[in-house]
Amino acid sequence: MSSIPVTAIRAPSIDSILRDDRDALIARWRERVLDDPRIPSAHTMPPAAWLDDVPVLLDVIVRALELASDDVDALMRETWLREAAHAHAQSRISHGYAVDETLRELSHLRLAIFDRLIERGETTELRALTIVEHVLAEAIATAATEMERLTRDGDRDAHDRRIGIVSHDLRNPLHAMRSGAELLLAHGVLGTHERAIAERIRRSAQTMAQLIGDLLDDARVAVGMTIPITARSMDLGACLSGVVDELRASAPGRTIELRTAGDLRGAWDGARLAQAIGNLISNALRHGDALQPVRVIARGEPHEVHLEVWNAGPPMPADELTRALRGQASPHGLGLSIAREIVRAHGSELRIESDATRGTSVWCRLPRADD
Repeated sequence: MSSIPVTAIRAPSIDSILRDDRDALIARWRERVLDDPRIPSAHTMPPAAWLDDVPVLLDVIVRALELASDDVDALMRETWLREAAHAHAQSRISHGYAVDETLRELSHLRLAIFDRLIERGETTELRALTIVEHVLAEAIATAATEMERLTRDGDRDAHDRRIGIVSHDLRNPLHAMRSGAELLLAHGVLGTHERAIAERIRRSAQTMAQLIGDLLDDARVAVGMTIPITARSMDLGACLSGVVDELRASAPGRTIELRTAGDLRGAWDGARLAQAIGNLISNALRHGDALQPVRVIARGEPHEVHLEVWNAGPPMPADELTRALRGQASPHGLGLSIAREIVRAHGSELRIESDATRGTSVWCRLPRADD
């Protein structure tokens, strides 16, 4: 009696098992997930959600097996694989999954597939098993990256909402205080003493509004966000004149010199630059020699504008200077770090030079950006 050829009793192929045994495979996978105490979100997920994305991942494995390319790495770069993992990650985030829960769930899918292959006797096609392993590993890696991004973006959205609430709730009463003080000052019905009080209220409200703005910007930077800017064509000289005039009014008895030269036009965010330069001047007034002027210098150059704030007085200590250059908290307050982030958002870096002989210079070179 002749022997039966091996090919005649060959076990079903891996791709056919993934197609024909899909219901049993998904049931096995779901059982494993629900038994895992480190995936608590699985118990609150709607029944229909179990079938939303996993069949798509199985279809991806089948498609990869059908292509059976010699270049497995090239196969892993196919967009349909990343899109499937992306969809799965988005689905799980919408149902409250954490990153580690999603990764464990995909690991259970891999184990459920291999359990089913062993039960059906399909363990001999090494190349096919390698493709299955590669596809699932790529799906896990892609899902991890996507889950991290989606979670981070969600945190940022919530953070933005909180920032908006704080901004609205704090700035509105401050605006009322400042407007009321300015109204009293404009009508000229106050005596000398009362005018001084109203002026002090106006300046204090203005200072508080600036501090709130700095705190909100610092909160954005603390969670990895950048300070938003909207660049438009502008004359930096006019912007600086407005800032200097306002600070002269709020610091009577102090001298602030504004020196400009050359073409100061470019495309920048005028409000943000006014905030940055206002912070730098305020720091110079606070920490510099009260008997010496604070100088604001702007010089137009062919492709950029040199912008500098200088003050005389004791130099910044070396450790404080290092923290300031790194954007870390310093005794100079939030103003310096916020100015640094605004300058960085404009494609430049804030530089600080400080010694006992030459005083302290904080400067940058703003590139002229096109509209």
